[in-house]
Amino acid sequence: MSKPVFPNLIIAGFPKCGTHALLHNLGHHPDIHAHPHELGFFEKPDASRSAYQSHFRSDCLWNVEKSPLYAVNRDAMRRMASLVPAARVILCIRHPIQAVHSFYHFRVFEFLNGFRSGVDPARYSFEAWVLEEPPVRHFSIQYFRYMDHMLEHVFSCFPPDQIHVVIQERMMADMAAGMGRVFQWLGLSSLPDAFEVKLKFHGEQYRYPHIDYHTPGYRAAVDKLWDLYERPNQALRSRLGDPLPEWDVFDRMYARGAT
Repeated sequence: MSKPVFPNLIIAGFPKCGTHALLHNLGHHPDIHAHPHELGFFEKPDASRSAYQSHFRSDCLWNVEKSPLYAVNRDAMRRMASLVPAARVILCIRHPIQAVHSFYHFRVFEFLNGFRSGVDPARYSFEAWVLEEPPVRHFSIQYFRYMDHMLEHVFSCFPPDQIHVVIQERMMADMAAGMGRVFQWLGLSSLPDAFEVKLKFHGEQYRYPHIDYHTPGYRAAVDKLWDLYERPNQALRSRLGDPLPEWDVFDRMYARGAT
């Protein structure tokens, strides 16, 4: 019988930033057991430990779980630090305004497939969703203030050597090199075979409504997002010691006054 274990590698953030692809590719490695579903254990104070541990294997060097909203939940990160203080934490990030576009499409996907959390595109265009959604829904665009969440929830709970940040645009540009950096951080050798880009719900994208990027409403929505993310983005670059050059093209596209 396998000895009960907790995961020692946790993809804790952020949604719509390539966490699904990363989990998929980690699972190719023979020394890694990657649980395929989001369990959200650390978000649930009363969740069964034994049931959670049953998803992992004691015969693997690394057991990984992905729940990309952990990083925006202070209590979840504190619970994680208490139960698995030696765990490694991966944070996936992408340009936040790009992530918001993706998150909107995800909510539309949910609607098209009958989920109550979905957004009806006939009622809410992208700009209406950003500018006019009820306040309870607005928390979703706060997910991508990465530096605020990292400072308040992650860096306060785990030391820097246990945290690895994956830049989605960099990973997509060279998947083998990006995965190689993750494996090196874990003390593992890279796999010789090619890695694949795993796009969640990709088959549904043809059903998404077209976003009109040239309306005054769209520009107002982008300006709101730019103001929300500009300061955290600069703080993030400073903290990581990384200018994030992959984001420059999006900064030029979305900055106030851009045409």
